[in-house]
Parts: sequence; structure tokens; C-alpha cells
Amino acid sequence: MKRAHGEKLQLCDALEKIADALPNVDRLKCLGIANAIVPLLRNIHQYEETIIFPAYEAATGGSNANLASTRRLRAEHVEDECFAGEVTEILLAIGHG
Repeated sequence: MKRAHGEKLQLCDALEKIADALPNVDRLKCLGIANAIVPLLRNIHQYEETIIFPAYEAATGGSNANLASTRRLRAEHVEDECFAGEVTEILLAIGHG
């Protein structure tokens, strides 16, 4: 989890650097980040959904409230990946000029 969090922070830092550099961005950097966003999030989400969430549910006794929490987080993963796709499209457009 710590490694996954660190990877997400690095991605956020890279996106912030691009935003700070607008309109003079490094196009190659945009393309590189565009290719990394969705796979990174998918891998982290898969890890959370297959390892972390079941462990959490087991440790908390699988109460309805806790199951509802993990269902909500799974739904948020779908939303996050949709937004990541939109950011990817924009970065690709910038990267390609």
C-alpha cells in the first residue's frame, strides 16, 4: 500500500508540474504520463479490490456498513479510471501538439 501511495503521489507531482508549466509544457513528458495514468490506477485498484478490501472486510467481521464502504470505494475506482481516461486524452492531445 505504501508503494502504491508513493506511485500515486509521484503521478500527482508530475501532473502538477505540467499544470505549472502551461502553456509551455514538455510534450514528451505529457505523452509519458498519459501512457502511465490508467495502467497505474488499474493496478492499484486491482490490488485494493483483491487484497486490501477482502482483508478489511474479514478483519471487521463483514458488517453491512463495512461492506457498503468497500462497495462505494469500488464504485469510486470506476469513476477515478474514467477521469484518468479524460486526463489521458488531454495529455495525448497536448503531447501530439
